[in-house]
Amino acid sequence: MQSNSENNKIVGGEETAPNEFPWQALIVVEIVNNNEDKMCGGSLINDQWILTAAHCLLLTSGVYLGVHNYAATDEINRKMYVANNYVVHPDSNVNNFSNDIALIKLSTTVTFSQYIRPICLASSTEPDYINEPATVAGWGFTSDGNSSSASLSPVLRKVTVPVISNSVCSDTYPGMITEKIICTSGANRSGPCKSDSGGPLIFKESNGKWNQIGIVSFGSTLGCQKNFPSGYTRISSYSSWIQGVIAPTAPTKSPSTVTSTPVPTTSPYSSGPHTYAFLSVSLVIFSFTFSFVGGDKLLSS
Repeated sequence: MQSNSENNKIVGGEETAPNEFPWQALIVVEIVNNNEDKMCGGSLINDQWILTAAHCLLLTSGVYLGVHNYAATDEINRKMYVANNYVVHPDSNVNNFSNDIALIKLSTTVTFSQYIRPICLASSTEPDYINEPATVAGWGFTSDGNSSSASLSPVLRKVTVPVISNSVCSDTYPGMITEKIICTSGANRSGPCKSDSGGPLIFKESNGKWNQIGIVSFGSTLGCQKNFPSGYTRISSYSSWIQGVIAPTAPTKSPSTVTSTPVPTTSPYSSGPHTYAFLSVSLVIFSFTFSFVGGDKLLSS
């Protein structure tokens, strides 16, 4: 069986209300050699930083906020921001999904509104959330990413999936699941799919506040609708690193600052019954292009 970050679109979910998740970012990734644009998700965490997956950072050409329907021409609250800097976790490894986390600094600060505002992040003392319902959203495929009929959703969609234990997740992905990864069940053929990579896995607390607890990272290359778990970078394991990057006075290991990262291998590697690959669209196996309306909303310093 295989895991694939290209299999990430929301499967088995529903359309969100417009700007229901005002922290949701749409990241357009330019593939220079192919002259194509790919797509990942991300989350706004303060007025100048976007949190996403490390494997999404090939060469980001734009970060969009306030988007509901990327094909619409009349979304007046949509904004596009230029990336000023990329910070990838220094121990990130695109071959085994470890430390699949990165930050994008925007060239201008974001003005918050009811349409655009940040998400709270899980702290280092957060619980493990096993058996709790978590929500993931994205513009990814709504049906199996390996299907010839699969396509992107122009509107933001969401699905609620239960968090499972790492031991259960390891049954599907042996040797891959560490304490820095959180998994959700793929039961009922629901979960993220191609192009949802980098987006937030969120949990609604009893007080109504949403916390981001994960970043969409990987799933099975056998398909998005095969009842296999999905893997996410666990936010609580990186609280200190994140704060050290966005608040430089905090003590932290020096981050790696890059303008691009290597393209993940197009040949998924084997490890037990599954082969793994990322849940984004940066791999050649499921590559596609899309048209995004809204370049005139570009903001730059």
